[in-house]
Amino acid sequence: FDYSKIVSVNIDSQSKDIKVSVYPNPVVNELTIDLDLTRDMDELNINLYDAAGRIAKKDWIIDYDIRSGRKLYKLDVANMPEGVYTLKMKIDELSYNKKLIILKN
Repeated sequence: FDYSKIVSVNIDSQSKDIKVSVYPNPVVNELTIDLDLTRDMDELNINLYDAAGRIAKKDWIIDYDIRSGRKLYKLDVANMPEGVYTLKMKIDELSYNKKLIILKN
C-alpha cells in the first residue's frame, strides 16, 4: 500500500484561517510543517506524543507573533525511535492533531 506524501487540512473549517500541511508521512529524517495563515496569530505550540500517550518532544516548536502568510518549520526526527506518534499543534485557540509514522533508513 502507498503512504501519502502531503496531508493538508483546514485547522478551523469555520474561519479557514489556517491551512496545515504535514509531510512526508511516514517520515525518515526530517518532517516539514507548512502553515498558511490568512491572519496574524499570537502563539504556536507543537508537542509530539508516542503511541502510549507519553510526551516524546515537549514544546518541540514554540513561536510567537506569527504574521499571516506561509511559514515552514523543519523538524529533525532522525534520532527518534521508529513508531507511531501524534503531533499536537495549538495555534491560538485552535487545535490540530496528526498521526505520524517515523521510520529508519
